[in-house]
Amino acid sequence: MNSSRVRTSLWATVAAFGTYFCMHGFRKPFTAATWDADPVGPWEFKTALVTSHILGYMLAKVVGVRFVSELPRGYRAGATGMLLVAAHASLLLFALVPAPWATGFMFLNGLALGLIFGLVIGFLEGRRWTEAMAAGLCASFIVAGGFSKSVGTWVLQQGIPEVWMPFVAGTLFVMPTALFVWMLSVVPQPDAQDEALRSPRPEMTALDRAALWRAYWPGLICLFGVFLLVTVVRSMRDDFAPEIWQGLGVEITPALYTWTDSLIAVTVLILMASGTLIRDNYRALAANLILSACGLSVVLLGFALWQWQRAGGIAIMLLIGWGLYLPYVAMHTSIFERLIAATRCRANVGFFIYFADSIGYIGYIAFMLIRPAIQSTSDSADILRYFMTGTSVVAVLG
Repeated sequence: MNSSRVRTSLWATVAAFGTYFCMHGFRKPFTAATWDADPVGPWEFKTALVTSHILGYMLAKVVGVRFVSELPRGYRAGATGMLLVAAHASLLLFALVPAPWATGFMFLNGLALGLIFGLVIGFLEGRRWTEAMAAGLCASFIVAGGFSKSVGTWVLQQGIPEVWMPFVAGTLFVMPTALFVWMLSVVPQPDAQDEALRSPRPEMTALDRAALWRAYWPGLICLFGVFLLVTVVRSMRDDFAPEIWQGLGVEITPALYTWTDSLIAVTVLILMASGTLIRDNYRALAANLILSACGLSVVLLGFALWQWQRAGGIAIMLLIGWGLYLPYVAMHTSIFERLIAATRCRANVGFFIYFADSIGYIGYIAFMLIRPAIQSTSDSADILRYFMTGTSVVAVLG
């Protein structure tokens, strides 16, 4: 085993994990608060904040289809740093500007942060061990979502007002973020052996994107449709975690989010990283599609136990988390990576991920817009149970 390749892979994995983990420190802490402020129109204030943030995140995914797929490698680290600075500044302005206008700065926060993933994974794709490295990156957003909410809860417990909590929590992540972005900036490009195994990953033009669609549109529509459903359900579970845990009768502590999501991350990480053992790209692609279907079946099991009250709240949330993150992470780490490698098409993972994400977040925004009408008759836990059961059935069939 080439020791230089091992060192490069470990360095890149740590840099990518750390950068994206810290990104969540600027993105997720605000969801740990209940936000008892006055409603914004027909929406509760927290629903308005989440919707505004997701709108910005969604727009970033749409913009990223072109921006991320076309951005030259040499500009990625600098762009990552500038976007994170902009996100932190938006949290400061959020604290200074009164509601409801402050929601606009949560939109800007989502817009800046929504471009980070594509820039980071660009340092990892097209390599012999891409699945292992990308699994490390994706494990970061499984763990970081819970950890950042734990940080937000801890900041509130120190007596910091809700409106200042997101900025204060983000400030705790500034220094480690700078370190990890620098680590990314010195990751070397894939070598000739990587390109022979996984194909080159050039910047894409509009003509490249059009040619890709013409060649593979039926399969892409199926993949993106499943990703849409998984994104909506995963986002519901994440953004309304406090309400869902309460609906399941579980007492919330700062450590609850972190240890449950960490357990999910470890198991998903092992499964995704093991994909590097399959050298044949077509077989690896098929294996990941089967694994994704199995994950969605686990989600259905979790809801069945919930409906029949055959398991505790923690066990149910763990099952749902495992089942959702298996297909979600497989898309980000393996499916698109192996699709490019198997077909040798002129493409990069950033294009696929951002096209899929743009569709997924548009779907989630649509759900958030109708949520006030749904919530008039159901609480967050009931909404999650019924909506996620239906979408999981459709996704498995798809």
